[in-house]
Amino acid sequence: MSERLRRYYTKEEDFLDEFGTLVGAALSVLDNDEWHPDWDCDDGVRHNQEYLLETGELSQLLSPT
Repeated sequence: MSERLRRYYTKEEDFLDEFGTLVGAALSVLDNDEWHPDWDCDDGVRHNQEYLLETGELSQLLSPT
């Protein structure tokens, strides 16, 4: 692998802070099913998602009724 990793974003909000304008342009080109940025993502949201995954409630929230 000849490419070198310059930055590694572990938090989506850090990536969106730096590349928010580019993300907006990419969304106009990408198919809507490919990626949806979570503009409100933070540690609290991640904690809630982890909790819901552990308890099995996340799949219930995502399943169509």
